[in-house]
Amino acid sequence: MRITPLLTLFFAFTLSACSGAEKPSSPQNAAKPLPVDDTCMSTGFRNLIGKPVTVLDGMRFSMPMRLIKPGQGVTMDYNPKRLNFTANEQGIITGLHCS
Repeated sequence: MRITPLLTLFFAFTLSACSGAEKPSSPQNAAKPLPVDDTCMSTGFRNLIGKPVTVLDGMRFSMPMRLIKPGQGVTMDYNPKRLNFTANEQGIITGLHCS
């Protein structure tokens, strides 16, 4: 089989299209990350990570909230306004997210 120069050129362009995109040359040209959709206002409660779950006892929330403990079953329905706190076996808040 004989490869013609045109076919060789086609393969070269095809392979070059598969290479990664150019990296920005300076931080000013870098793409800014997209904002995270914080529909349940979770960023306002990040300070509770690392605290005992008992800090939630006296708090009132303007959105649905639930505390998820290890091994606990939870519904799989999606509610973007629901604030979910996760805790470990020691009763310490380890994270939070919307769903």
